Amino acid sequence: MAYVIDGNLYYQNGGNPPLQLTDSGEDRRPISFSEDGKRVFFTRGPQEIYSIDVDGSQEQALVTTDLLLTMVANYDKSTTPCNPILVPHTQLLLFNTCYHSIESTPLNHDDLFIADADNNLVRLILPEKGGYSYVSPNGRMIAVDRQNSIDILGIDGRILYSKIVTYPRSEQISTAGRVYWASDSKELILLLPSKTFVDTFPPPTYTVWRYSLDTHTSVQIQLDPTPTMLGEIWVSPDGNWITYFVHNEGMFLGNLQDGSTQAYHFGSPHEWSPDSMHFIYDADPLDADLSLASINAPPVFIGKGGFIGWLDASRYLYIDNTYGYAIGEIGKEPIAILVGSTQPFIQPDFGTLIFSFQP
Repeated sequence: MAYVIDGNLYYQNGGNPPLQLTDSGEDRRPISFSEDGKRVFFTRGPQEIYSIDVDGSQEQALVTTDLLLTMVANYDKSTTPCNPILVPHTQLLLFNTCYHSIESTPLNHDDLFIADADNNLVRLILPEKGGYSYVSPNGRMIAVDRQNSIDILGIDGRILYSKIVTYPRSEQISTAGRVYWASDSKELILLLPSKTFVDTFPPPTYTVWRYSLDTHTSVQIQLDPTPTMLGEIWVSPDGNWITYFVHNEGMFLGNLQDGSTQAYHFGSPHEWSPDSMHFIYDADPLDADLSLASINAPPVFIGKGGFIGWLDASRYLYIDNTYGYAIGEIGKEPIAILVGSTQPFIQPDFGTLIFSFQP
């Protein structure tokens, strides 16, 4: 795992003592491990992107404000990279640019860049992209939501399919769609705003669609009740299941093949297991009650704490409020991996922990 304490990046392998990787005093947060677990990507200063090997060697600046100033004429010192994403199966980082106003609220420039950590090259691949980006699991495509339509690009920025769907755009509040790739990168599950004019109450709703890249057709999936924009929404990796929250009704499990739904009362869902069989949710978000649920079995109480993420189809990471960080495994007792207070890892400026699991 990697984490930042007092502005410096640390790496810890299992139960071994932590290794301090940097001494800048300005590191902000780790972004991710490389796919082989041998390199850490992290931010320094306002939001500049760096990488370093887990033995503390080969530190390099990948994306800095000074570099961005040489690439786009209307950038200034307030411009930084934002929302970096590691492209699967590569050493590429996808990011857009934003600038920080006097009120310190980041605002998007909506330019899409890609940084190659192998050769330290940064390229602008799509100016004024206009929305959010979602990388396919095979690392070859990017779905770009322009907040009234969705395009599919190659990883080089070349448009492969333009406006695969369109949807109404609200001028009152932000109503971007949500995009979920199936694990085989052949389908997308799309949640699109259902109408143009949107009030903040009751919360706006989505329509749900399945889009096939093989046939270039979209089919609407009728869920009852329909998902709302309030709360977490998660789609299983195979694209066949969805967990979502509905205002004043609670959490639901939806079947994206036949549209059937199952109520889970009040709760807040987390991500699905890699095999699309299990999901974890907060049965009582105010009381931090975690439960493990399945598509074919009743939920099981895990404990009080916070969910972090799945390691594989049967194991997951979470914070147990009693003893600290733990590995949970379906059908087995949890294993504590970091006992004691988690406060040193909770920084006031975006500090967090990231994990890399190597089978």
